[in-house]
Amino acid sequence: PYTDAQLSTMLASATEIQNNWDISAPSSWGGQYSAPVFNQSLRYFKITKDFNGAFSSTQTNVTIKIIITAKVTLNQLTSINSGEFIIADGGELVLNNQLTLTNGGYVTVLGGGKISGSTLYFSNASNGIANYNGGTINLTNLDISCAGTFYNAGTMTLGKYNASSTDMQLVNRGNIKATEIFGNNNTDIKNACYIEVTNNLTARKFILGSNSAIKCGSFTSDGSDGLTMIMNNNSMFECTGNISLKRIITGPTTGKALLKFDGSKIQDNNKYTNSTTSNNVICEVANQNPSGGIYTWQFNNYDWFVYGLKNGATICNPGKADFLLPAGDCTGAGYTPESTGDVITVDPIVYSYAFEDNFPQVGDYDFNDVVMDLSTEYTKSNNKIKNIQLNVTLKAIGATKLLGAGLRLVNIPKSAIKSITFNGDKDAYRNTLAAANSMFENATTESGDNNIVIPLFADAHKVYGYSDRTMLNTGGIELSQLYTLKINLELADQTQLTPIITNDNIDMFIAYGNLTKRSEIHLYEFKNYGATGHGNVHSENLDVAGNYTWGIKIPEFKYPKEGVNIVTAYPEFSKWAQNRLENTNWYMNPDSGKIISKK
Repeated sequence: PYTDAQLSTMLASATEIQNNWDISAPSSWGGQYSAPVFNQSLRYFKITKDFNGAFSSTQTNVTIKIIITAKVTLNQLTSINSGEFIIADGGELVLNNQLTLTNGGYVTVLGGGKISGSTLYFSNASNGIANYNGGTINLTNLDISCAGTFYNAGTMTLGKYNASSTDMQLVNRGNIKATEIFGNNNTDIKNACYIEVTNNLTARKFILGSNSAIKCGSFTSDGSDGLTMIMNNNSMFECTGNISLKRIITGPTTGKALLKFDGSKIQDNNKYTNSTTSNNVICEVANQNPSGGIYTWQFNNYDWFVYGLKNGATICNPGKADFLLPAGDCTGAGYTPESTGDVITVDPIVYSYAFEDNFPQVGDYDFNDVVMDLSTEYTKSNNKIKNIQLNVTLKAIGATKLLGAGLRLVNIPKSAIKSITFNGDKDAYRNTLAAANSMFENATTESGDNNIVIPLFADAHKVYGYSDRTMLNTGGIELSQLYTLKINLELADQTQLTPIITNDNIDMFIAYGNLTKRSEIHLYEFKNYGATGHGNVHSENLDVAGNYTWGIKIPEFKYPKEGVNIVTAYPEFSKWAQNRLENTNWYMNPDSGKIISKK
């Protein structure tokens, strides 16, 4: 591959190709070939405007580089000697007929470049070639009759890959999908990402890197002894149809690999061969069909495969492999064993969200106008997260005015959540949304916002059945029972091993006013996200607010008694509020006589 600087240098000196040129012609031909480039043995050409025509290369004593930055369509059979096609970002080479590269010809497809169409053929005069694709190749045929290497770091979609000469390597670090890969036992395949072959796959040697996968419809060889497959940790090879296992398969000594196939479709008898499968290879075999024979002369093809298992290689039934490979660009659908039941894990930290409602005025600054606890539960199947449950408990109400609350999931696409349902004391919370002039939509999620906004309640007091604005659990009326709203979020992608929703992207906020433009108070951490679609954060008052904060999130907060300034209840709070890097454990050192502890 070339750097941008190298590409710019080549383009600056290159000559624009004209229709029907023989780009290998000597200057002695005169006429259109009198340009300086035709005196050079190394010639740089370019096509920077859309081109629909033809050019050729008939001479063998020059080396040619063709840089393409536009759409180039070749309609007739084309042969280029000693030429490199460089398809740059934005360039496309469309082959409506076969393009043949001879005498060391090769292609370099850079990121954003593309080759598409019919057949790209490398003749046997191009031994030692090193092709590279970092963009997109979409061809009916990729035909290689020479030794060399084809590196793929982009996307290749092929009807057929055919290699008919020895010492060819296909090195894949991207994504290859083909109808057939016919390596003819001449190609070594080194796979570090994903290869999928609809029909037949054959090659001499396979190396599967860690966290890679190969899937094929059938897998054959010419029956030679000594063919090999090396499977590294967390790699998978899957064949859905007929399979030849006459080869030496070596798995990892640390970690595991998965070989997946149908036992009734083994095509060769490995009797008296060196064929083995060794080390930590789990063989998931459908339709296991042992003959039941005691003696080797009674063995069938499946028996001989089992006979070749060595050094820890094992067989299991479909869906039962002790192996997990998450789905992804390099692993396709991946592999998940059959579920053994869901497991619920609970985040051990319960966070308290405490708010002041007088923004931007300081007021009593006791941080108990609304106090909510949030805990998180994860439902997992085979370590993959299916559901996330957020448990919201309204713990205290020190306000004497109407306040509501919502929850915004920041930077979580709406498409990431398959469904949202409510349980627990849902009626106590959700019924408040139905009131006339509610400050929140009476809906699962609110409209008008790019993020997911979930209304929690529209009247904090009415959650506990109080119509007047009395203080609850702050030193006045004590609640005998706390209500919890359970929000269950079913994930669209249930293959994730780590949660997409954490306390770092849960934006809890309180609000007052009505739906037209309610006033919202968010945590300092989310100030750059502004208000929700139906809200206002009074940004014009931020200068007045200075270094004060009106919302905090800390583990299980013991909030101040009514009227007690948080700076008095927590002497170290003030420095932390002004610099979040100082006194980060301020909440662990309260004045015990000035706080309320509610579990």
